[in-house]
Amino acid sequence: MSSSKLFLLILLLHFVISVFGDGFVEEVACSADALTVVLNRSDPDITRWLSNSKSQPMVFVQGHRSHAKCGAPLKIEGGKLSYNLTIPYGPDCAVLLADLEPSYRTAETTIALEDVADTDPRKSIRVNHVFCLYQRSVQTIRFNDFFRSSEPAASVGGRPKAKVEMLFKSMDGHDLRTAKIGDMVQFYVALSPDNAYRGISPKECKFSDREDMLSPDAKHLTFVQSSCPVDQLGELMEPLGNINDEIYFSKFRTFRFGNQSTIFAHCTVQVCLDSSECTKKCYNRVKNSNLTTEALHRHRRSPRNAFDERDLAPVDQVKITRGIDILGAEEYKQVALSSSSVEQCLLSPDAITRPIGILIAVLSVVAAVSLVFVFILTRKLRAERKLTDVACYYGAPYGSAYPSVPAPLARHYSTASLHYYDKNWPNQTVDRA
Repeated sequence: MSSSKLFLLILLLHFVISVFGDGFVEEVACSADALTVVLNRSDPDITRWLSNSKSQPMVFVQGHRSHAKCGAPLKIEGGKLSYNLTIPYGPDCAVLLADLEPSYRTAETTIALEDVADTDPRKSIRVNHVFCLYQRSVQTIRFNDFFRSSEPAASVGGRPKAKVEMLFKSMDGHDLRTAKIGDMVQFYVALSPDNAYRGISPKECKFSDREDMLSPDAKHLTFVQSSCPVDQLGELMEPLGNINDEIYFSKFRTFRFGNQSTIFAHCTVQVCLDSSECTKKCYNRVKNSNLTTEALHRHRRSPRNAFDERDLAPVDQVKITRGIDILGAEEYKQVALSSSSVEQCLLSPDAITRPIGILIAVLSVVAAVSLVFVFILTRKLRAERKLTDVACYYGAPYGSAYPSVPAPLARHYSTASLHYYDKNWPNQTVDRA
């Protein structure tokens, strides 16, 4: 093997260790006012740098290397070594402690590991996401609904549009419009039924108190990082799992950021023409589920989307943002009443059950029969009224002096007899009692 090939093999091995290694953070210790990162002493880069007298390894909060509170060298005076970095909460290092009402508080950031003595522009800077999650007392606060959604960006280069949605459902599978804080809610990241794309893979997902996550004072909670789910959120949220490469599923306990009236869920999702391109081993497969995208989206209303072309993602990924409006108890009751009346106007035909359909059909038949009966009865009454109003006459005999004026056929008297005379028969008189 030539020296150049050997060098490339060593370089590739180093790259694999750097990118796919277990990480340089061993644990994170959480206190009331700071989080402490404990480095992994057996990490290959740390071991190599500490054994090299010319190296100056440093760990720091990404983007804040120059701030004394936000970073620390691994080599300190007197030949001692330090494997810890304590990061205070606050604006200095942009690590903010956020309230997740009613039960939790959280803080998170990204730290970097670098040999600052290495001036090679091609050197690798390793990063690691760290966070603390604190449990606190439980309160009862209600909030409204998983409502606004955003249509994802379109792919370019001849690829068709990919549509990915975030869905929120109750534990019995109904689309969720309102929820009580502290309840468990089903969360889906799903590819809409599509003839082109066959798979998705969430790359980064966060809950935030701002629609603009780049805001410097935005608070957020990450549940997908570096294309893998965060699996240490405890009972607050289960790690996002893969159902069939088109649907990802989790359950989380509803919360809010302090008194913020709205929180937002943000996801950056990779889309693939072949599902194997999106498969990640770090996502656990959801067992005993035959859910399909068609079934998941069935009977759903068309979402009201807000999409900004400035947020177009790269060729193979889309960005989704969905807001959650949070209301107090009294407002929640009013919204629940008004939304129930709106729901009645928006019932789909499939929502009409069979007994209701039968009842409607029977009532329709009864109404039709009643109309026919009323019509027949009206005609009969009119006919009887005409007979009552017309007198009974007979026509005059041929040659009568009054051919056009008929005489009454009979007049009824109580005792007298009727004497009838006609000039055609002068000698005959007819007596009728």
